[in-house]
Amino acid sequence: MKANTTDAKRLIQQAINSMPEDFTLSEARYHLKAALSHVEHVEQKRVRRENTQRQNDVAARFKSMGGVQAGTVDLRENLKIIDDMIAAEQKKLDEITAKKQARQAPKVEPMEDDLISD
Repeated sequence: MKANTTDAKRLIQQAINSMPEDFTLSEARYHLKAALSHVEHVEQKRVRRENTQRQNDVAARFKSMGGVQAGTVDLRENLKIIDDMIAAEQKKLDEITAKKQARQAPKVEPMEDDLISD
């Protein structure tokens, strides 16, 4: 963004602050405040313009890389694929947990006293 607006804002604010609080100068103060708000509006437009330009650059770069435009993607299909991937990973985790528990479970051999029941 251009830095010339910061100097303009500073000078206008300095003029407003140095102006005496006199009723006859109220119209001049009004015009200075309007000028200050106009400069701030110009800054906001520049920021929006830069953001839009950045988004357009990213979209063009994505498109040049062979990507699909954001509006043409089927979101439900993507979510289904992600859900399937999550389910597969959960199944793997469950299998690992089951194997781990099987290894850690103590193998208790029944004693002869345990086999005799009354």
